[in-house]
Amino acid sequence: MKNFIIILLLLAAIPACEIESYLLQEKEIEVGNIYDYNFEGSEEIPEFEDYYEVMTWILSNFKYTLENGDYWQTPEETFYLRNENNKMIGDCEDFSILLQFIIEKQFNVKTVLYIIKYSDGSQHAVAYFNNKFYDFTIDGNYMIYNHLTNDIEIMHVISYSEVIWMTVNYHDNVGRYK
Repeated sequence: MKNFIIILLLLAAIPACEIESYLLQEKEIEVGNIYDYNFEGSEEIPEFEDYYEVMTWILSNFKYTLENGDYWQTPEETFYLRNENNKMIGDCEDFSILLQFIIEKQFNVKTVLYIIKYSDGSQHAVAYFNNKFYDFTIDGNYMIYNHLTNDIEIMHVISYSEVIWMTVNYHDNVGRYK
């Protein structure tokens, strides 16, 4: 009872609008930026002439694999995590993050990651740069398109430097698969 009275007295000292404001705040991770991310072994990634060559290389060396949960791999993890056929494995955001890494490093082009939601409620991640969306599909193909269709809701747009910060710091997992 004594604790309850103390809480009431404390609450009475704070204006109601501040309490409501505090209670309505969403708890989100404060995202930082990493501008100079690289990893040992990234020099094994070939030099590419254009974006389509990057997509073709990833397509031939990447196996789309559904995962339990939603774990975002660093480019390093995607590069080193391989299946029995020596193909890199991951899902849509892992592909997109690896693609962003290559495009940012080799072409010095700014990229963002779009998290989108389809009308059926499912979510997907695609990379965006050069005024186009670059998508790796579950059936092992890729698509490039100029705009999103009307049945897609944009959930988040995350810059490359924020994506890298999230995968490196939030998961604290660099070098896990070496």
